[in-house]
Amino acid sequence: TRSATVVAKDYCVLAQVKQSQFLSLMEKTPLFGLNVMKTLVTRLRNLDAMVRSTYGRVLYKQNDEYRQKKLI
Repeated sequence: TRSATVVAKDYCVLAQVKQSQFLSLMEKTPLFGLNVMKTLVTRLRNLDAMVRSTYGRVLYKQNDEYRQKKLI
């Protein structure tokens, strides 16, 4: 079970969706799945930007150097 506490900026109506219902929506409604993916991509990009700004490029530079050594 996953739970979270949130505060909405505007009035909204929420619905609890079981995993089986969610998977069914993904299969039957491609635009629903596409919107979910777009939202996740945006969140991941924002998180990546936050990590980069917090920790600088040190981690990424080390990872790139490691990848270059593996390719040689």
